[in-house]
Amino acid sequence: MLLPALVLALGFGGMPGTGGALAKAAVKPQLGDGLPGLLAALSAMGSTLLMLHFTRRLAAVRPAAARSVPILAPVLLAAWLGMAAAALLLPWALYRPLGLGNPWDVLGKDLAMALWPVLAGALLAIALARWGGRLPRVPEGDLLVLTGRAGGLGEAIGAAVARLEAALRAWPVAGMALLALILALFGTMLAAAR
Repeated sequence: MLLPALVLALGFGGMPGTGGALAKAAVKPQLGDGLPGLLAALSAMGSTLLMLHFTRRLAAVRPAAARSVPILAPVLLAAWLGMAAAALLLPWALYRPLGLGNPWDVLGKDLAMALWPVLAGALLAIALARWGGRLPRVPEGDLLVLTGRAGGLGEAIGAAVARLEAALRAWPVAGMALLALILALFGTMLAAAR
């Protein structure tokens, strides 16, 4: 079960021979070799790190006692393997229709350039697995923790916006604002006509 997940995770980072490599080959002419190309390679490295970390965490999960009907297990396995195979094989059929040529030529050309972000991401994933316990722990609901500290300011801003909205919803103020907008547009049109 995990081997296809691992291959798909590496493909997400752009491993040659996968759909990720096809996506990289399709956008490479637009990105070029400058800063956009470097940023795309760094993105592929980060994607590889993220997906390998996900796969490692997935492997660490121990399945609970079989809760599903045993008859469904082969069907679910066949569906998973079929989807994994389609994700790996269909991109090969898309090389020629996308105008990328023979997939074997694309795979052989610039193999080192296509492989280095995946290898760098894999090395980072190994380092994260080995020394990741030394990183600071991020609490669950990390955004809520950060916003909780700024909650007083947020409440004050929210109350001020509510008061402003209540004042602007009054018809005389809204009418004056609309009149000012119309006059400003009319003045702009007159200035542009001269």
